[in-house]
Amino acid sequence: MKIEIPKDDDVRRLRETIDQHNLGQSIAEWIEQHLDREPTNELIEVILGHIEACRIAGIYSVDITQAIKTHDQWSESQT
Repeated sequence: MKIEIPKDDDVRRLRETIDQHNLGQSIAEWIEQHLDREPTNELIEVILGHIEACRIAGIYSVDITQAIKTHDQWSESQT
């Protein structure tokens, strides 16, 4: 699943639209619905950190599923 990260100029406009029409879904809800797994705080922080790192790097298209797989592989290698 890929998402597009809005550029800074678009964030305010998008937030207003989302709030006005009661749109959007929390990351925890998305994890439960699309990945059928528990949305732990660690997993949510990993996703948000990955999105922020991509934004800072100028990458505005992010594959969330791949980021989670990478995190899972890293977590398994740490045990």
